[in-house]
Amino acid sequence: MTGAAEEIELDYDVAILGAGVAGLAAGRTLAAAGLRIAVVEARSRVGGRIFTMHPAMPGAAGPPVELGAEFIHGLPQETWKLLREAQLDTYELDGATLCSVDGILQRHDEQREGGIAILEQMTQWLAAQSPGRDMSFTDYLPLTDASPAARTRAVEYVEGFNAADSAVIGIAALARQQQAEDQIESDRLFRVLRGYDALPKFLSQQLVAAGGTVLLDSVAQRIAWQRGAVTISGRRAGHQAFSLSPNEP
Repeated sequence: MTGAAEEIELDYDVAILGAGVAGLAAGRTLAAAGLRIAVVEARSRVGGRIFTMHPAMPGAAGPPVELGAEFIHGLPQETWKLLREAQLDTYELDGATLCSVDGILQRHDEQREGGIAILEQMTQWLAAQSPGRDMSFTDYLPLTDASPAARTRAVEYVEGFNAADSAVIGIAALARQQQAEDQIESDRLFRVLRGYDALPKFLSQQLVAAGGTVLLDSVAQRIAWQRGAVTISGRRAGHQAFSLSPNEP
C-alpha cells in the first residue's frame, strides 16, 4: 500500500464494489484465504439495504429502528450460522398483523392477504401440470378465481418483493421460490436485538481483521479493464482521490 496526501492508492487481488452483506461476506472469506481485498462503498456506512438507526434517549440508548431490511425471514442456515458466530441475540415476532387502509389502522384481513394465497395456489396448480409448463404471472392470473383486489395484491407482491415484471417473470421461477421459502419457514419473522446493522458491522470487522480494507464515502467513478487487470478510481469525501490497482504477483 502506498499513499500521498492528495490521493490514496491501494494494491489489491480482488476489489468489491458495495459494502452490503453479500460484498462483505465475500470479502471476508477471500481475505481469510490470504487475498488482499478492497471494498469500495459510496455511503458512509456498511450494510447496504440494512439500515438501522439508534436514536438516543435521555439516560440511555433507544431501541433500534430499522429503516431498511427489517426482518430475518425464516431459518436460512447461512444467516443463522453468521448470527451465531457473531453472538447476536434475536427474538421472534408474534401477535396480530396490522395494516393501514385509507389511513385507518386495522387488522391485516384475508382480502389483502389474497396475494400470497394466489402464489400458493399457483405452486399447487403448476405441480399438477405436465413437466416444463410455464407462462408469465400476468398470463396465469386469468386462470384463477381470485377477486380483482387479490390479483392486484398479488401483482404488487411479485413486482415489489420479487422486484420482477409480472408480465415477464415465469410462474415456474416463482414456484421454485415459494418452495424454497416454505423449506426455511419464511413465514416466521425474527429481529436482531441490537439492530440488524450489527450483522454487517461484524462482517466488516472480520474482513478488516483478516487484512482487508473497507473504503467508506468512496464513489467509484471510473473502471479501467484489461485482460488480467482492473483499475478502479474515484473520489472520497472531501474530494480526496483514490485509486485501486491490481496487486503485482
